[in-house]
Amino acid sequence: MSLPACAILDTDMRVLIVGAGGREHTLAFCVSKSPHAQKVYVSPGNPGMEDVTTTVTGEMSPPELVELVKKEHIELVVIGPEQPLVGGLADILRDEGVSVFGPGREGAKLEGSKAFAKEFMEEFSIPTAKVSFASNLDEARDIARDWNGLPVLKADGLAAGKGVFLPDSLEELESVLMDIFVHRKLGSSGECLLFEERLFGPEISLFMLRNETGFTYLGSARDHKRAYEGDLGPNTGGMGTISPAEELSPEEKVQAQQIMEKTHNGLLSRGIDYRGIIFIGAMRTEDGLKVLEYNVRFGDPETQSLLPRVDDDILLLLKKTAEGGKLPAGVSYRHGAGVCVCIASEGYPLKAASAQKVTLLPRDEGVLLFHAGTKKIDGELMAVGGRVFSLVAFADNVEQARSRVYKNIDNIQFAGMWYRKDI
Repeated sequence: MSLPACAILDTDMRVLIVGAGGREHTLAFCVSKSPHAQKVYVSPGNPGMEDVTTTVTGEMSPPELVELVKKEHIELVVIGPEQPLVGGLADILRDEGVSVFGPGREGAKLEGSKAFAKEFMEEFSIPTAKVSFASNLDEARDIARDWNGLPVLKADGLAAGKGVFLPDSLEELESVLMDIFVHRKLGSSGECLLFEERLFGPEISLFMLRNETGFTYLGSARDHKRAYEGDLGPNTGGMGTISPAEELSPEEKVQAQQIMEKTHNGLLSRGIDYRGIIFIGAMRTEDGLKVLEYNVRFGDPETQSLLPRVDDDILLLLKKTAEGGKLPAGVSYRHGAGVCVCIASEGYPLKAASAQKVTLLPRDEGVLLFHAGTKKIDGELMAVGGRVFSLVAFADNVEQARSRVYKNIDNIQFAGMWYRKDI
């Protein structure tokens, strides 16, 4: 289902994407495919984006971004990461009359404060795990003493993926409490700690475009958070994804629709001007779908396996969402499935690695490589740590896409690289 160009603008568009990772590379790639994209800017960007963008600006402050938007007559800004959204960048740009894809500071609290999100879920009867809140060590110990079993512990604020703990013993739980409240290892992000009921079941990520007129279900994905095969090892930012996630039962599909409707109506009820993507992290439990968390931006690496599957004009969808236009009932897909495998540097996620020279060999047609942790040093492409690349393949089904992506993975080469072999 495609939106006509006249529904948005009669002229081609200049677009700015804020961010530097694999998610933003994917957004730039998809936006650049639109016939309505005249110029695509990315800030700060990375070397891999140079093939699909007009300008990679490097790091810029909010006032510098405003200046760039005015100077280059940019008509749409798409904010990728959560930090600038929670910091209010969308509000700053909208105050200057700019169309922005991404919620303002108030809407971004759905991700920026897990306590805010849980209270929102409870107020609007969105199924979730039971929760208690602690703001100091004594309160936390009291809750822990009365808790039935072992909880999931979540820091209230943003913690760069390091704010969720699953203690396996009371001793480990106490160690986490000490780290949060005494050693303050998460700083202000840990000033409020959530104790959540531990749920069991496969996770699923649901994505909906949303503005005040309604919402459009964009699709699903399943992330692999643990570092090593068999879902073992420390948590990471994500080592790979499949899209769509496993098929939901008829009952679960109804529940997913209800969760999205309640989320949309809750934002309306609170008068929150939310124009962007809502990424709902849910779990398929024996008692049905339950929401684990909200994210207020496209997922990384979920975006890499989901967004290129969509057959609709991504730029027009983003613009429509940002401008408060009526959203379509649904989207169509050009690929049945996508599989993304993240390629990481040696030591990730426990320690940083030194920069390593990258060699990129030709890949099969249609197999995409999105950059995340790369940099040009003295003219050479270098892997500079963390998750370096997302390699993505598409096919009619997940099995075919998985075969394609692993067939091509040896065409990316740098010292110390590693990846999961079971995505």
